[in-house]
Amino acid sequence: MNEFNNTEALLHDVASILDLDPVQAGCDERFLALRNLVRDMAAQGYRRPDPSRDMLVRLGEKWSPLLLLLLDAGSFRHATLKRLAGAIGADKRISQRILTMHLRTLERDGFVSRTITPSVPPRVDYALTALGKELVVQIKGFMAWAGAHGGEIQRARTRFDATCGDR
Repeated sequence: MNEFNNTEALLHDVASILDLDPVQAGCDERFLALRNLVRDMAAQGYRRPDPSRDMLVRLGEKWSPLLLLLLDAGSFRHATLKRLAGAIGADKRISQRILTMHLRTLERDGFVSRTITPSVPPRVDYALTALGKELVVQIKGFMAWAGAHGGEIQRARTRFDATCGDR
């Protein structure tokens, strides 16, 4: 059973963790923000199989975002994707097994289509679906944000390392 089905009990726990009684909780900005988070998570799902959580995991993977971005350029065969991912990816190499695993997961999620053309040997092409193209727009938006704030992030890291790096 999803623990978020009992949202009120969970919100009571959140108020308790913040040392707030029910009257105070309704006026506390932190509690109100957490209440919205809990309700959003209850509506969208937070468990492993729930799409909203699973997509955050997928976007944090090393290869899936890169494969989606590569496929945004057009459809490719498996071997071509392997070479492109190896050439462009930070690790410079992706194994056959890992590539296949990620492509299957992306296909299962509805982001990638797999087309088999009967020939000898069979030709298999991968392409983005409409859902995959929509996700790529979000990935590119995140990349633009990260690029725009890269200097700020690097300065924060430098400050942290100078003062807290030995923790």
